[in-house]
Amino acid sequence: MRDLQKDLEICKGATPGPWEVFPEVCGPEGQTVFQVESGGDICDVADPYPRGENRPTANMHFIAEARQGWPEAIRRAKDAEERVAWLEKRLAFVEDSETLLGEELAKCRKEIARLKSDAGWDFESKPDWRRQEVE
Repeated sequence: MRDLQKDLEICKGATPGPWEVFPEVCGPEGQTVFQVESGGDICDVADPYPRGENRPTANMHFIAEARQGWPEAIRRAKDAEERVAWLEKRLAFVEDSETLLGEELAKCRKEIARLKSDAGWDFESKPDWRRQEVE
């Protein structure tokens, strides 16, 4: 698993963005990724011709877009991990509470049954006093 904090530090240490690619398509003179503000070169590709799995134009656009996109993706992933951790803790709390409430409910039912038995009264056949209208 990657260390996202370390990856974010690498991003912070790089030349600030945004970065752009020029020219749009890699030609015979190559292609450059540069910092927009200063116009300084970030990297160049001298071999514009794709060979096998090598895709110079796509690679340069990836490098330029990763400067802005990667830190954003890392922050969102870290936020999501923190949210998941919080939700897991909350779920454990709710499950513990549900267990405790279930145990308490069982105790109450047992006590009600004991009280009914001790009273010798058949509560099931008697009218519900809470539903009777007051005269």
